[in-house]
Amino acid sequence: MSPHFLFNALNSIQELILTGNSDGAAMYLSKFSKLLRMVLTHSDHDIVSLREEIGMLKLYLELESLRFYDTFEYNIECEPGIDQDEYKLPTLLIQPFVENAIWHGLLHKEGQRRLHIRFETDTEENLVCTVEDNGIGREAAHKTNGNGRHAGKGMSTGIERLQALNSRHHQQNALEIIDLTAADGTASGTKVRIKQLV
Repeated sequence: MSPHFLFNALNSIQELILTGNSDGAAMYLSKFSKLLRMVLTHSDHDIVSLREEIGMLKLYLELESLRFYDTFEYNIECEPGIDQDEYKLPTLLIQPFVENAIWHGLLHKEGQRRLHIRFETDTEENLVCTVEDNGIGREAAHKTNGNGRHAGKGMSTGIERLQALNSRHHQQNALEIIDLTAADGTASGTKVRIKQLV
């Protein structure tokens, strides 16, 4: 999990306290401490259940949504029939891609902002996660973030983790990044598909 997220979350709590919003600060602090406890608990484990990963993602998204005053919509969908306790995946594998979608895709977009996360299985029972946003797209994000100096840190972290997992455990986890376009050819977001081979 990005140190910037931890720092910004604590700053948000401080801001709520300083502006006299003690109820908001208490709620934010409660969610933040729960997420931090989950992350620390699972940091000793290479893998967690899909249920645990979704739980951490939900808390992370609640905090980011609160911090940005509900300026984006999000949902997490799991294919009916998936045993969320049976499927295992590396701890916080998905979170860097979600963070990237929010910070580099959605927050620079005008109008309605949406983030959709879906977990499903393919015909061979591999777990597939899709993170899709309707943000400004990778090319515009690259330009917005000073020619890429800070762009896509979450994305690069996630890619590095996947490569390390594949190398260390002789796995073949696959990553696909798709630039979405509208009918007129303009960027309409980004879709990331992560396939974990069983």
